[in-house]
Amino acid sequence: DTDIAGNWVVYTTVASLFAYNLDLGTTIGPYIPGDQIWSRTDGVNVTWLDHRNYPGGYMSGGSWDIYSYNFASEAETRITTPATPVAEDAAPDMLGDVIVWSDGRNATTAEPHHRDLFLYRYSTGRQEQLTFATGAARVPVVTSAGVFFNWLPNSETDPATADHAICVQELPPP
Repeated sequence: DTDIAGNWVVYTTVASLFAYNLDLGTTIGPYIPGDQIWSRTDGVNVTWLDHRNYPGGYMSGGSWDIYSYNFASEAETRITTPATPVAEDAAPDMLGDVIVWSDGRNATTAEPHHRDLFLYRYSTGRQEQLTFATGAARVPVVTSAGVFFNWLPNSETDPATADHAICVQELPPP
């Protein structure tokens, strides 16, 4: 995955995160232990899925965390917690003060593919649930107009064969 914003290009290759500064011609990475995928940037921060806290590596499946790195302060932040890890399909996206991702923590036996959108605000350092509908909210894209996402109304079925709709959710005020 590759993303570009401001002076930064971020990408993952062989499960390692890299960031390239277009103005300086310098590359950051791969200094992070473990595996990283799904990198996104807004030119100020980069966010990604990270497997460093779970044994077995990228191909073993299991849980992932979401991390963020601020280019100016060089500070790394773990967004998810050990109590709220995410799956490989969390697909985080970001813009300005927020990171949004698809999260299966509210899935049930009756709705095994259920996903809600959650967001993290840099300004508060807290997570909050963004969607509450049945079905599955997947692959969010954060824009100034809101969060666009792929919604599967019936999360009981396999996401690969289910009906889909593109929806938008306004971001709540901070």
